[in-house]
Amino acid sequence: MNMKSILALALALFIPAAVHAQNQEIVVQQPPPLPGKYAGGTPVSCPQPAWPREALRYELEGTTTTEVLVGDDGKPYGQRVYKSSGWDILDEATLSMMASCRFIPITRDGQPVGAHWSKVAFKWTLEQEGNPSVSRPVLIRESCAGAEGLVLVDNPASGRGVLLRFLVSPEGKPFGIKVVKDGTSTELQEAAVRKLESCKFLPSVNRGAPVPGNAFARYQADLSR
Repeated sequence: MNMKSILALALALFIPAAVHAQNQEIVVQQPPPLPGKYAGGTPVSCPQPAWPREALRYELEGTTTTEVLVGDDGKPYGQRVYKSSGWDILDEATLSMMASCRFIPITRDGQPVGAHWSKVAFKWTLEQEGNPSVSRPVLIRESCAGAEGLVLVDNPASGRGVLLRFLVSPEGKPFGIKVVKDGTSTELQEAAVRKLESCKFLPSVNRGAPVPGNAFARYQADLSR
């Protein structure tokens, strides 16, 4: 599998900011933006993104949009997640990379303006070598036992409930189940994991042979009970 990362640069509205060192923390004051033509703020160099091993194992993809505080010297003096990719692992890797980038200093009407926030998006995407048509595992719904009072959400990318990411063996057994942070109770998370562990899947298939695969599932409480 080839890793292909696409850096999407988005020059957004810059917010003037004053930066002061206080107890080794960055204190940012943000007055209203001044009128004028702003330029700069885009990366000119960034390290090769380090794909987290767990993200590769589960084939996680997504786009993390960050806000980076760019100084007059083009160095980043702070970075934070503006819009999550949906995966903490990818968000943290993006922030780590942005901390080592260098940027075009931001100007207003051609003049340096001090530290400003700039929005930068990074897209994590994977390419498959050879045969790209490896199928995803398919849940055999009637095989599931375990916790009552839970229903499977048809579209795991949306809705509320416990989101799980997991691997499926060539024999169709789920393993490596991870709960994605979603604010649900520990009791509900544990019940969802137990239910998924009881399920069977049609495994991924590559060139007619079953192979390890990965999938997502979301469970929520059955409100009809």
